[in-house]
Amino acid sequence: MAQEKLRKEETLAMRNRLIGQSCRLFYSEDPVKIVRARGQYLFDENGKRYLDCISNVQHGVGLFLGIELVTDREKKTPATEAAAHVVKR
Repeated sequence: MAQEKLRKEETLAMRNRLIGQSCRLFYSEDPVKIVRARGQYLFDENGKRYLDCISNVQHGVGLFLGIELVTDREKKTPATEAAAHVVKR
């Protein structure tokens, strides 16, 4: 899967256009752009690691991706073995 990389300025412009001012930015003078997560850590575009927490409450959830693995699209037969392999990664 190709990964689109936007500069921080482009991401902020897109955020303003799609979300607006209803959701407040932390560090609005120089916002942190999180580009990936692993376990309880978030990483910015420069590779700097941050602990995923707000108000000293550790969340440790990282980023979520919802998928449904099936062996047959029409019947939606679960691909249990393949799903177990993906989860263990």
